[in-house]
Amino acid sequence: MAEMNMPVPPNSIPMRGTPGPYGAIDMGGMFTILKVRENPDAEDGSGWYQPPPGTLADLASPGDLQADGIDPHA
Repeated sequence: MAEMNMPVPPNSIPMRGTPGPYGAIDMGGMFTILKVRENPDAEDGSGWYQPPPGTLADLASPGDLQADGIDPHA
């Protein structure tokens, strides 16, 4: 099957995927990306949302796991 190389509008992401803030964004079918803005009237809307420091999940330390009753060596 031949690949269709159609022009993509500037406000679109190709269906084959595109880089996102945490890795590739792959799509199939209908798909929407919602851009969150703290103050939409004061921002231009370009670029990815930058979450405030300390608000993203991270790996738990062995001490944190033990505090929750989880054996980190299991």
